[in-house]
Amino acid sequence: MACVAFANAPQYPHGSAATGEGEAPVRYERGSGGRTDALVAEVVRLVSEQEPVRIPREVLEELESVRRYTRAEVLDIPTIRHVAMEIGKPALVVWIDKHEQEYGLGLLKELRAHD
Repeated sequence: MACVAFANAPQYPHGSAATGEGEAPVRYERGSGGRTDALVAEVVRLVSEQEPVRIPREVLEELESVRRYTRAEVLDIPTIRHVAMEIGKPALVVWIDKHEQEYGLGLLKELRAHD
């Protein structure tokens, strides 16, 4: 099957048109600095400036209980959810399901209990 290039399609450094076929585009090398380092620095700055994520005390206690019980990493959300249901900690599962983004941010920054 022949590759068809569109008349106004942009040309990429590797020479193929924007048809989705051809060689892979040139990528930044590891440790090359530039955009990647700037993006990482920006994300680190944003995360470090944020306040700790507030989480209900009961949910935080359930998370710690599940983590100790399984010795699982808190990033392993499927395992945390499964074990929480198995040992009767449904508030944790419900909270994670409704607050996935906050949970992830809390893992990066800090989870702090509130009443």
